[in-house]
Amino acid sequence: MPTTIKTPGISLQAYGNSLLSGCFFGFALAFAGVTSPAIIIKQLNLTSFHMLKVFISASATSAYVFSFASLSLSLPLTHTLYSLPSTCQQSC
Repeated sequence: MPTTIKTPGISLQAYGNSLLSGCFFGFALAFAGVTSPAIIIKQLNLTSFHMLKVFISASATSAYVFSFASLSLSLPLTHTLYSLPSTCQQSC
């Protein structure tokens, strides 16, 4: 009898968000020219850092968007609420 592994349920909205952000990121990479074989070869030969610049820009933009969403719009980044232990709340 095969063993089944239970995983937490992922909503249809989470799949849609992942698909949308993946398509946007792929489009941005293609638009930036990172998918060109010549660019990839130059990156691997350490003669051009175009791909690295694109990924660092994407990371910085994501960090800004997530900070803006969590601070300005009061949107939680996860569905889990975290809190400090009761001993730390008094002494920290």
